Amino acid sequence: GGLNYFDPIAQTFIHYNHDPNDPKSLSSNNVKALFIDSKENLWIGLYHGGVNLLSKGSQEFIHFPPFSTIRDDNVLSIAEGKNGIIWIGTLSNRISYYNPETKTFVPFNPNASNKNRIAYRMVRDILFDSKQNLWIGTDKGLNVMWHDKVGFEHIAIKKENYEYLIQCIQEDSKGQIWVGLLKGGLALVEPKSKEITVFDTEEGLAGNNVFGILEDSKHNLWISTNNGLSMFDPQQEKFTNYTIEDG
Repeated sequence: GGLNYFDPIAQTFIHYNHDPNDPKSLSSNNVKALFIDSKENLWIGLYHGGVNLLSKGSQEFIHFPPFSTIRDDNVLSIAEGKNGIIWIGTLSNRISYYNPETKTFVPFNPNASNKNRIAYRMVRDILFDSKQNLWIGTDKGLNVMWHDKVGFEHIAIKKENYEYLIQCIQEDSKGQIWVGLLKGGLALVEPKSKEITVFDTEEGLAGNNVFGILEDSKHNLWISTNNGLSMFDPQQEKFTNYTIEDG
């Protein structure tokens, strides 16, 4: 467990872990989310550890007490919104954002009114896209708060009567939203038309449980699944899969 940093020049790893005798060490060894903000600070989401911050150039972890403002010490997702504000999502349906003046996390309550409620219990991922639309993936599906509107819109990604649990959300260089699903594969959501296209093992994806999505410099998508790694060419809609047998 813990956190590993790889130095590409020295080709070595530096390991950080929780030390109960060191209050400036990692607060838990169970790391669930990593996020580098616009100032190159590293934010760490932890299971039973809340949020830790490792400022650029520092070797000391700053802890944000989960029992005071976050209200849940199981942090699954981290994102950066407008003006550099950090947002987090937790296991027990909490969303909070960081107030730099008070240096605390403030609970965000999108359901304060019953209008345009967000559907969620567990917040799996949070994304602010290039237009500052707020996307939230939960165990109850996909929700978006458009930058020019009030309240959330629920976008159902489902097969027949079953709506998929959201694992991860990623925007590509064209502004399209890609969503990793539990047992459903990979979904493409076009923000303007809200058209949804789903790719799964029948189309060549390695596995239908998608855990992470990244775009490379050639605009290919790299997708981590329960059955290996897939590279997806969106232009040709073609998958290339890699497993443990490939090294």
